[in-house]
Amino acid sequence: MEQRNDQQQVEHPSWCIRGRLCVGEGIHHSRPLVATPDGAQDATRVWLERPWTLDVHSIVLETTADGEVHYAYLLVEQARILRHQLGRLIRIAGGTR
Repeated sequence: MEQRNDQQQVEHPSWCIRGRLCVGEGIHHSRPLVATPDGAQDATRVWLERPWTLDVHSIVLETTADGEVHYAYLLVEQARILRHQLGRLIRIAGGTR
């Protein structure tokens, strides 16, 4: 992997942690958020990322099952719609608090 050396010229968003993905591969990356309920066997994390050269933000969903890691990418607008639709399904299931 080639190290990016033009980092001084890049304007980082406030959420960028400036880690290996940002510095090495040119992808702004937020700190991962754990989305795994207590007692669950499979781990789930989510984070925000955006390539240096694009103005497109993505939500990354990482799941680990049986030692295998899988990724899904959603544009932020898709994630907004998904949030709304998941809320509807949770209410239908009687899971509102």
